[in-house]
Amino acid sequence: MSGRWLLRWRRRTADRVGGRDFADGAHFSGSHSAPAVASAPSISLAIMPFYNASGDTTLNWLGASLAEMLGSDIGASSQVRMVSPDRLQQVLGDLHVSANSQVDAATLKRAAEFTNAQTVIFGQFIRAGSEIRISTTVMDLAHDTRTVVTTDVPDEKDLLTSVDKLAGELREKLTTDPKVVNDLKAHAERPSTTSVEALKSYEDGVALEKSGDNIKALEDFRAATTTDPDFALAYSRLAKRTRTWDRMSWRSRRHAGRWNWARVCRRRSVI
Repeated sequence: MSGRWLLRWRRRTADRVGGRDFADGAHFSGSHSAPAVASAPSISLAIMPFYNASGDTTLNWLGASLAEMLGSDIGASSQVRMVSPDRLQQVLGDLHVSANSQVDAATLKRAAEFTNAQTVIFGQFIRAGSEIRISTTVMDLAHDTRTVVTTDVPDEKDLLTSVDKLAGELREKLTTDPKVVNDLKAHAERPSTTSVEALKSYEDGVALEKSGDNIKALEDFRAATTTDPDFALAYSRLAKRTRTWDRMSWRSRRHAGRWNWARVCRRRSVI
């Protein structure tokens, strides 16, 4: 027993001395350098679904779609931590905020707190004739500032181009560091379609998928690919949903087969 204790004591002593020698050598001789530590993201960002202030329910799909498009089009960087749409949706659900409701300042701050976001982008849009006006606010909670950006979309067919321009303006509002701006721009992803109708079908499918209506979601994804045969993202979602549906159907058929066979066995046992 004493031998084991002595062995453990020697190991602990060696570890301590080794660590101290390493620190001393690094401090005095410069022969050792401290391990590089990756810097934490300087910006933590949450993009809220936009509020449909027009009262036109046919535009409800645009609220979540604007947030998702801006999240991808602003870009990605090691200095920016973007709250995922799924995580934000979970938090908003916990706060009892519906997808098409307007969010007050107190709820925005709570959502930011629960997602550890220091910057929140939110806004609303309204339709006047064929024009759509998007009002976007960048709220910096760390510095208690707000910046508003107004975007006028002449027609629905110009929506994707206008969102791309808006993303560029928001990129400049998030940081003044040119390196971060260029990094975001280099990793920006735009929708893989130029058809607003196809995008609408796709977003409707995503919303239905999240609500659990997988059959109708499948129909919307198929409609998106029919409208735009080059819509790669819709094809990807369609293939994924089809595989899931086929697997569920196979399990259902297998379960039904087992249940029918059990009935046959019970009848035979009775006979």
